Amino acid sequence: MGTWITPKAPTLRSGITDFLFNGIQGSGTIIQPVLEWNQAGSGRWTGAAWWAGAYGSFRSTPINVKTGDTIDGAMEYVGGANGWYVDFQDNSTGQNTDLSTDLVGTSNVLACCTLEASSAIQSKLIFPDRQHLVIWSFNINHKMLTSFGRHIILYRQD
Repeated sequence: MGTWITPKAPTLRSGITDFLFNGIQGSGTIIQPVLEWNQAGSGRWTGAAWWAGAYGSFRSTPINVKTGDTIDGAMEYVGGANGWYVDFQDNSTGQNTDLSTDLVGTSNVLACCTLEASSAIQSKLIFPDRQHLVIWSFNINHKMLTSFGRHIILYRQD
């Protein structure tokens, strides 16, 4: 599970889409609760649960979020036909959006925390006021996971 605060809107807003997420990747598929800037040209912050891989991708019904909202992104292995439960929760409003998928197993997986941009990042233009993207917590309970790896990518302006 990851917890973070929704940052201010990027300074450079035109033509970019940014994603901040924690995720689990395995079997050629990734699951992730995602904080999204400008997804589908929305011009705002939204949040959704995703899976993407060889079979295509699926995005849960997005919810709108605002700068300063506290977000929890969680993935839980529930087993059976449902496999993984992915939840994006805006703790400031109580709204959430989620999905379940059995397309990621529990072996040879990678847990990650990532800032991804759809176009080239020019670090001094994307986020204003030299703000930092801080993920408060990145907790992993790996009793069910084998061949487990952890990868954290954090973006920080100096």
